[in-house]
Amino acid sequence: MTKRQEANAIVAKCFRNGLLEDLHADKITNKEMKKLIIQCCDKMERLLILRDEMPEKYKSFLKNYGKIFCIKWKGQ
Repeated sequence: MTKRQEANAIVAKCFRNGLLEDLHADKITNKEMKKLIIQCCDKMERLLILRDEMPEKYKSFLKNYGKIFCIKWKGQ
């Protein structure tokens, strides 16, 4: 499995097939949805590569990113 295939599956499971699908039905065009999902998959692929090639940098990035953007989310 390539990193891109892994990224695509993660994005589909965690992001695409949920509330976003409901929004897509009413508010987001197919073109916008495709652009959004491709962007998410690109970013996920880069994270997976970072995880495998520089695990300490990956962990540090996620820890700091979580503190900035996810502080009020469940589990923080």
